[in-house]
Amino acid sequence: MSIKFNEHNHPTLELDGGFHVCLHRAVYDEDLRLRTSASDDLSEETAKALADLRRLVTATPNLNFPLELSTNWMVPVYLRCCENDAKRAFDILDYSYRLLYRENEFTKSYAQIRHVFELGLMRYLPECTDDGAVIAVIQMG
Repeated sequence: MSIKFNEHNHPTLELDGGFHVCLHRAVYDEDLRLRTSASDDLSEETAKALADLRRLVTATPNLNFPLELSTNWMVPVYLRCCENDAKRAFDILDYSYRLLYRENEFTKSYAQIRHVFELGLMRYLPECTDDGAVIAVIQMG
């Protein structure tokens, strides 16, 4: 495995078996610009769902979630995946936070796995797959 630069000066990771992973920031930067501009102007339906979700979060005292919901980048993700249904988005948000803070063998704290990232054994690519999944590169061995 080696890192080289292609003809467009993009870093390319050459893997065994002839596979190449090309990293380029142009699409990533454009994607970030589109995300920030899209979050600036919310539709009326999304704004109503956001207000409903804010009401549900404030009504649940033991849910440790930041109340600045309009600026939090995660909230539109929950609303988008539930098609602006605030109740469904709240149920998923509540479940994921309870799962996150419940310690077991599957959910480790960042302090427990920080050495993996510090040693460079796992990295995330700046682009997502076509269906929006994050791509993680793990160095095995």
